Amino acid sequence: MTSVLERPRPFDLDVLADNGRIDARKLADAIDAALPQLAQILHVKAKNLSDSPTSRKIQDPAIKLVAMMNDVADYVNEKRYAVYWLRAPRRELGDQSALDWLMRGKLDEIRDHVARVVDLQPD
Repeated sequence: MTSVLERPRPFDLDVLADNGRIDARKLADAIDAALPQLAQILHVKAKNLSDSPTSRKIQDPAIKLVAMMNDVADYVNEKRYAVYWLRAPRRELGDQSALDWLMRGKLDEIRDHVARVVDLQPD
């Protein structure tokens, strides 16, 4: 996340630890999710997140999640609306929320959906 140093995006400063890695506890707080929910999204055990919130193992999926949330926040012009979007059922997602999809291991699918919306491409 070298872009954080150059030009922080909406969620970047909220989720970074002092060592420059994403901190799972801070990320969970930033997206208003429980640590067990975030663990499910990142495909790790909640205890692992609790014991080592800046683990190398979570960095790749956590970076993807933060980048996606940044894209949503930029698109809707505010972080709180991005968090609302994450939990709101969406017709294009089968009347489920993006969080529902994320918890089923569909991070890449939701990222692709967000990219299409942000780039104004139809689903």
